[in-house]
Amino acid sequence: MIQYINDLRIDYALSKLQKNNKLRNYTVQALAQEFGFNGAESFSAAFYKKTGIKPTYFIKELTEFNKT
Repeated sequence: MIQYINDLRIDYALSKLQKNNKLRNYTVQALAQEFGFNGAESFSAAFYKKTGIKPTYFIKELTEFNKT
């Protein structure tokens, strides 16, 4: 059950990060709070488990992609 909720939160985070440039400037801790996680470590772990990459890398790649 917890895994399902975390997956939903990460799906929501992915969607919001792709649409909202301002969120990409947030710290991992701030993103964790924004998306309902208790801390940066739990957010990063759930993000990595779902996507296979760390949130900071995802944001970096997303930012680079949108520059081109």
